[in-house]
Amino acid sequence: HMTEWPLKIEYSIDVGSGVCLGLEGRSGSDMDCMGFLFINAIKSSVLTDMTYPSLAMYTPQVNKEYVKSVSYHNGSTAAQEHKCAYSRSVTKSTTWSTTTKIESTISLTVKAGIPDLVEVSGGFSVTVGAAQTTSMTSSETITESDEVKVTVPAGKTMTVEATVGRAVIDLPYS
Repeated sequence: HMTEWPLKIEYSIDVGSGVCLGLEGRSGSDMDCMGFLFINAIKSSVLTDMTYPSLAMYTPQVNKEYVKSVSYHNGSTAAQEHKCAYSRSVTKSTTWSTTTKIESTISLTVKAGIPDLVEVSGGFSVTVGAAQTTSMTSSETITESDEVKVTVPAGKTMTVEATVGRAVIDLPYS
C-alpha cells in the first residue's frame, strides 16, 4: 500500500548552528510526527566564570628594565630633600586562545579577571584583577609614573635607580 500513496511535501530543515539537542515529536497512529531539535545559529558567545587552576603555583619570570638613575650630592651641613620622578608608556596585551577554534565562526568575547604582575616582599607574584569583558585579543597603552622622596644626609651623595619589572604571563584557564 505504501507505493500507492502520493509523496508528501518535503520540507527543508533549518539546522541553525548544527548543534543537535535531540529528537522531538508526539505520539499518534503514524511515525510522521518526529524531527530533530537544533539550537538556532550562534552569533556570539561569551566565556565566563574563568579560573586559573595553576595560578597559586605560578612563578613569573620577571625581566627588570632600567628606567632612570639620578645622583644627588649634598655639600651642605644639613639634610636635603629631593624628589625623583619617572614616567613611561607601557603597552599591555592580552590574548586568549581556545582549542575548539570556534572563534573563527562566531564573535567570541571573554569576561574574566586578567592576571597582572605585582611586587611582593622578596620578589614578584601574579594577582587577578576584577572581571572585565574583552575581545579574544586586546591591547592598551598606559602611562606608569612614580615619585620618590629622597633625603640626602649632610655631606653625602646618594644615587637613586628606578627599575621596573616586565613579564609574560602564560596561564591555562578553565
